[in-house]
Amino acid sequence: MNFNIDNTFELGTYEGSSVRTANKFIVLHETTNIGAKANASYFKNNWARTQTYVQIVMGDGGKIYRVGADGYQAWGAGSYANANSPVQIELARTTDKATFKKDYATFVNFARAKAKQYGIPCVLDGSGNGIKTHKWISENIWGNHTDPVESYLEPFWGITHEQLAHDIAYGIETVVEPKKVFTNINNVVT
Repeated sequence: MNFNIDNTFELGTYEGSSVRTANKFIVLHETTNIGAKANASYFKNNWARTQTYVQIVMGDGGKIYRVGADGYQAWGAGSYANANSPVQIELARTTDKATFKKDYATFVNFARAKAKQYGIPCVLDGSGNGIKTHKWISENIWGNHTDPVESYLEPFWGITHEQLAHDIAYGIETVVEPKKVFTNINNVVT
């Protein structure tokens, strides 16, 4: 697959990490915010202060924004995961179903392409090397995150861990139909 990557927010010389990674994991995140372009811009403009950024932010209808360089440490999942992940990917939120379909297909297919490029198995959250959710990193290495499935994909769109694992294993040729309509669970009155 050929992906069109926007380099507008790519870190420049002497920005971010200059340390190479081992090729064990591709880490999947979600931004908790709407809009990939805004998130990529935030990483670019605040990496030194926040000590946080990843290589790729995607969303806005399947758009891909580069922030960090592939194969060099990003600062997105703790020191061990960062040192072993040549690519970490943030999926930005959206409230639009058509936008989500494009974003999700790009998220899955891009993660698979990068895994293949770096000789990493297209297996989600299994033992050993593979594509890992940030939740898996938290449960097995370090941290306290539940993204991207429990924090966004399942509650907002009905994409379960099993569905994501299937899509990571086989790729997406036809767009996956979300099982839900977006609901902002942060503003639910009980």
